[in-house]
Amino acid sequence: SAKAGISIHRVIFRKPTITTFSDSSELGIGGFCPKTGVGWRYRFTKEEQQAFTLNTKDYIASAIDMELQANLDDDNRRYPCILNQSDSSSTVGWLRKSNHDPDDAPIHNEVARWHARNMMDRQACNYSQHLPGVWNIVADSLSRDFHLSNEQIIAMLTSLHPSLSPSQIKIVDLPQKHISWIASLAQRWPGTRELPKRLIKSR
Repeated sequence: SAKAGISIHRVIFRKPTITTFSDSSELGIGGFCPKTGVGWRYRFTKEEQQAFTLNTKDYIASAIDMELQANLDDDNRRYPCILNQSDSSSTVGWLRKSNHDPDDAPIHNEVARWHARNMMDRQACNYSQHLPGVWNIVADSLSRDFHLSNEQIIAMLTSLHPSLSPSQIKIVDLPQKHISWIASLAQRWPGTRELPKRLIKSR
């Protein structure tokens, strides 16, 4: 890509063409994009809950959310600019600059490479921005409220946000390719971690 030349539109600050919101909990991850109206969530297996730290879970959520929402965006401009907002300051930093050691941090290294390939394939640039957790309500609920059905989550969120209506948000299943990728990431972790002692709900 560098040999062929990189457009200036991919390296300068521009107004985002799409903004996504992601979050994680000990139990799972989720994301939402107002432009596409699509929310998604995934509950980790017990092995995956143990394999990833909370910051790693946030990192995985952001990378998946940007790729998934960019695929759903019907804007066909040549150089998309994707902004992800997360309440994890570590994730925000890793999305800006990643120099993870493949031996010491194999999961982080793979997430960084996977995300970079996705951005390069669509000739996109990405930005990251910290969003206080109290403002990241939609993604927060999607990442932890697995005791609620999709319909119940939509009803709760639309009652909390007057600007949202049931017609403006739908929740989809995470594609199998992403689920398989998460499983492959978990296999890179050699140690063990404790499972969360109790379920923490958003409300």
